[in-house]
Amino acid sequence: MSDTPRTDTFSYPSQIAASNVDMVAALLMQFEAMERELTALRAECEALRKDAARLEWVLPIVTGEDDAVTNERTLRVGTILYSGLTGRAAIDEAMKK
Repeated sequence: MSDTPRTDTFSYPSQIAASNVDMVAALLMQFEAMERELTALRAECEALRKDAARLEWVLPIVTGEDDAVTNERTLRVGTILYSGLTGRAAIDEAMKK
């Protein structure tokens, strides 16, 4: 081992403290970015869950099943479409009744 002091390390406590503050700030920024991404992914998952429920509800109509439940759903969707709603809003409204 050499008696020569290393130049690649911090020699003053204030430098060490400043370095730690910078590292903590960088980690905090990364954490906040990951939190935003997680929030967006949760919202996307919720939207996909709702779309899956809509699909399951409307699938008997699309496939042409002939039973009382499907006939009732078809009537509800038709009435709501006639009232002016379209797309997801129409299916959501029909699912409520």
